[in-house]
Amino acid sequence: INKGKVFSYIQKPVEKEPTLKIINDALGEYAEKLQTRETIEDTKKQIKERFVEIYESVAQGIAHHVNNGLVPTKTFYDLLPKKLESFKEGNYDEDYFGNFFNQAVHDLTNVQKIIGMFTWVRNCKVEDFIENNMEDLVLTNIHGVEEVLKERKIKLEKEIPTDLPQVLVDRLKTQEMISLLIKNCAKEAPEGSRVVFKAENGNGSVKIKVTRQGPGYKPEEIPRLFDPFYKFDKALQDGISGLDLTNCYIIAAKHGSEVKVESQPDEETSFAVDLPTGQ
Repeated sequence: INKGKVFSYIQKPVEKEPTLKIINDALGEYAEKLQTRETIEDTKKQIKERFVEIYESVAQGIAHHVNNGLVPTKTFYDLLPKKLESFKEGNYDEDYFGNFFNQAVHDLTNVQKIIGMFTWVRNCKVEDFIENNMEDLVLTNIHGVEEVLKERKIKLEKEIPTDLPQVLVDRLKTQEMISLLIKNCAKEAPEGSRVVFKAENGNGSVKIKVTRQGPGYKPEEIPRLFDPFYKFDKALQDGISGLDLTNCYIIAAKHGSEVKVESQPDEETSFAVDLPTGQ
């Protein structure tokens, strides 16, 4: 009975009224499950439509950045024959074989990671999204999050209501996105402060927000947060990873959403994403 998920059972001797009530309740639950399935299918359709809309605007910018990221690598190889000839003559260009080489490798690695993101986008099917409990998605033991929290003495506070609806998502990628948002906030929060993860019910979605204290961003800096090749002044922004946030933006786009940034100078900064539900 338990394994087959039997709705109910009827005892002998069979009585008319209790039996009719059981049948009526069973039909009601069946109809409710059908409606839930239809709602989930509608949600998946909306996710796909929203993804296409966001993806088109993101893809052009990413293509531009990927091309720019390949420029140092191409330049390095274009100059290599000449530099090798010079090296044979006893002239070693330390800046070329050191700094320039490291920069080319760094940018090429970022390009490979971006291509990996888009490979996931191509292979990930919205039809495979399943309902997940919000509490189960907030993990901090991946992508070095626990290490950053411990190293910087940051306290992570979670505000997750118990009555939240389940979200319709790719479980692993959503966990990755949440972890990366927490990690990047922890990197830039003042040492010994806190990072707050908050989830609340929205209209057909669950809104998640990760907030940190400390210096914020200027309005013109916010778009650059999602540029995988942009380098912030390390004296002002320590450890922010444009590649991580680009990854978050792509994961959010696949779920028909986007990463919204709110920042107030010298007060706090937050990153918010709306996750779809099957309701």
